[in-house]
Amino acid sequence: ILLRHFIPRVSWLLLAGATRRFLRRGEWAPAGRRRRVLVLTSSYPRSAGDHAGHFIESFSRGLAARFDVTVLAPWDGKAPRMERPSSGLVVRRFRYAPRARWHRIAYGPGIEQNIASPGARLWIAPFLAAFAFRALREAGRADAVVSNWLVPAGAAGALCRVLLARPHLAIEHGGGLWALRARRHGGRALLAGILRAIDRAACVSAALRDDLLTEAAAAGVRLRARDVAVIPMGIETRRFAAIGRRRDVDVLFLGRLIPVKGIETLIDAIGLVPGATLALAGEGPLDGALRERAASLGDRVRFLGLIHGEAKRDLLARAAILAVPSVILPGGRTEGFPVVVLEGMASGCAVVASDVGGIGEVLRDGWNGFLSKPGDATALAERIRWILKYPQLRAAMGARAVESAAAFDASAVGDRIALEIHRLLSDADRIR
Repeated sequence: ILLRHFIPRVSWLLLAGATRRFLRRGEWAPAGRRRRVLVLTSSYPRSAGDHAGHFIESFSRGLAARFDVTVLAPWDGKAPRMERPSSGLVVRRFRYAPRARWHRIAYGPGIEQNIASPGARLWIAPFLAAFAFRALREAGRADAVVSNWLVPAGAAGALCRVLLARPHLAIEHGGGLWALRARRHGGRALLAGILRAIDRAACVSAALRDDLLTEAAAAGVRLRARDVAVIPMGIETRRFAAIGRRRDVDVLFLGRLIPVKGIETLIDAIGLVPGATLALAGEGPLDGALRERAASLGDRVRFLGLIHGEAKRDLLARAAILAVPSVILPGGRTEGFPVVVLEGMASGCAVVASDVGGIGEVLRDGWNGFLSKPGDATALAERIRWILKYPQLRAAMGARAVESAAAFDASAVGDRIALEIHRLLSDADRIR
């Protein structure tokens, strides 16, 4: 050993190792520095009161109390490209088309419905490429990545895991898994690639977790139930308090006007309940067809268009019944866990919902709401008729619903997601 060669080289290796640990914010990082989390999503509120991805905004705000959070979402052509809505939270929106009016992949009825349009379909590849590029760029400054929906955000998060070795938590809400299932062999191969590039997964319901485990096994990936957390999305329950409000809206529907929502069943059910009125708040591709279906009911069915923010909370406070008549589409697709169920419960509504996805895990039939067979207008009409006939029992059911919703407050959901992130970071630190 020649000391004049040995000492400089070993010293350089020790210095380089210490520098890498410091820059990666491992155990040698300065005390008090907050870890950085990148949240990937294809839907996020574009303005105050916007309903798109509002549950992701809720838990992102909660995470910002513990981490420095950057949210990466698509641009819609109008919203600010970058904003800091609160301390510790930065929202960045990426472009994928030269002109603002060509940003039509995300938002509105949803990605699956949007890309059915030939004009929007042209921008799928630029959208995916821009999402992946910006995710990798932002992940370079992050300690962990949290993706929402397995596609497209989960795929971008998987790239960050493979290329940058960033710990990856993938949260599935339902739509991503069903989109992959619809692509059969190609979707199964993509699902396998994504699942192999995550450190931890979470689903919004136990039913969705079972579906994910089944699809993973079919794709040849060994995924255990203990590796998939069940974390229902939460809401800020205090914003939906509606004590003492007059319930002058018989039945309310809130959501996108798309097939999986089962609005046709609800309109048929209203026709079976004499005198009952229905308010439909939302927009989507089925608007025209639903208006034709409800034409024979006249003023008993009102189309309110898109309503969000304070107007939505006021409407919930006035509704006696919130109807969530989701159905199971051919091929098995259904809802994962509609957050509107929690919003109705927190508002004191009597929630009548189809027993699909994770709804039955929150709604106890006859206690804090009613469950109905999906697609059965007669069964739905019977429950609506009973609730309208017994207002005092409806009020008691609404009070129990408020108590049940408290367990799903956004702060509690944020704590559970933060715990998963801490586990990922601790495992990553041990590996380093």
